[in-house]
Amino acid sequence: MAKNVALVLSSGGARGIAHIGVIEQLLEMGYKITSVSGTSIGSLIGGLFAVEHLNDYKNWIASLDSGDVFSLMDFQLNSAGFIKGKKVFNHMKQWLSEHNIEDLSIPYTAVATDIINRKEIVFDKGSLVDAIRASVAVPGFISPLYYNDKWLFDGGVVNPLPLNRVKRKKGDILVAVNLNAFVENQMVERKNTMLDNVKQFPQLTEIMNWYQERFGNDKQKPKKLDMSYLSLMNQMFDMMQEQISDFTLQQTPPDILINIPRDACSTFEFHKSKEIIEIGKKEALVAVEKFQNKS
Repeated sequence: MAKNVALVLSSGGARGIAHIGVIEQLLEMGYKITSVSGTSIGSLIGGLFAVEHLNDYKNWIASLDSGDVFSLMDFQLNSAGFIKGKKVFNHMKQWLSEHNIEDLSIPYTAVATDIINRKEIVFDKGSLVDAIRASVAVPGFISPLYYNDKWLFDGGVVNPLPLNRVKRKKGDILVAVNLNAFVENQMVERKNTMLDNVKQFPQLTEIMNWYQERFGNDKQKPKKLDMSYLSLMNQMFDMMQEQISDFTLQQTPPDILINIPRDACSTFEFHKSKEIIEIGKKEALVAVEKFQNKS
């Protein structure tokens, strides 16, 4: 049976740490990843794998607690995104900045969005760090990248699961990791999320108040809607990605589909990396064994 894999990694915030567990499980089961395509967090994990620094990133991200995660968020008052993203990428440049996509050991693509011109942007050459930085710029959350006279945002806006962008070779098994599936969660129920407890962080509270004053209207807000402005934005973006991903899966069904529970964690809960990695490994094992039993 063929063991070569064309791997597609979806967008989905901190749930994307599950991509690490998926990759580890595939390699442990004897599969060889021959190409990778990713959107947002998927572009980051796929890029780190392609430059052989995934384990370095895993060790770093798994060492962070919730306070460390917030210390990496450089807040700003900007309607395009309340996080600059410079702190995180300054740390990751040690692994990414010296690489061009066309020089990687395996074919790689990353997806971003040109919202102004209504276009999907596919990076398959040029700076790896620029491609990833553009792909992860969630509208309203993380500032976009100004690149080649364009403002580029998260690829999840147009193509959260880029099955049509992976450079698959004949005989490769098409494997997709979908972080936007509405399935039952295996983790212990979360009592709190960072987005629901922003009041303990003065900087983020200030940002939220600014957003509410600029874009919200308390007089028109339904009395029963118990949700912060940022939580609402997060839910809307997740729902959008879910709908687009479902359509993409119908158009280009993969050989193996690995679904990560939508409620495994919230967008910024990177401090739960160890648990999320284990979810990725578990879901990958189940999906691959199911595929093998059918073959």
